[in-house]
Amino acid sequence: MKVSLISLLASAGLQLVVEAFPSTRHVVHEKRGVQHQSVWKRHSRAPVSQVLPMKVGLKQRNLEFAEQYIMDVADPTSPNYGKHWSAEKVAKTFAPAPESSDETLEWLVGSGISRDRLRHSVGMPCPPKVCIVCPC
Repeated sequence: MKVSLISLLASAGLQLVVEAFPSTRHVVHEKRGVQHQSVWKRHSRAPVSQVLPMKVGLKQRNLEFAEQYIMDVADPTSPNYGKHWSAEKVAKTFAPAPESSDETLEWLVGSGISRDRLRHSVGMPCPPKVCIVCPC
């Protein structure tokens, strides 16, 4: 009897915690520490017209082959010795899957950001990741 009462109370408590913190589909993959947090002070809201640029980095492809590609160009016995890659070839080789870019754009648009406010850049100016720039 005591065990089932404890189980019931634990279940009820867990249910309250779950309801207090609704689930989300968003996952934080990386979080950077704030170095100067102690000197920052909140004093007012940003103006509605303020542009806050954001960059979303997507997972790159072919990173596991990077050393092989470099050695192929650097090895004097290789037929590709000295045939250095263009910035465009590097960007295309390591670009994320097109589906990743498309899904991210759709997620941003579905979250209420107008598509005309989004800019998709590959390689430069945000190396080495592909970025979707959102001046929201």
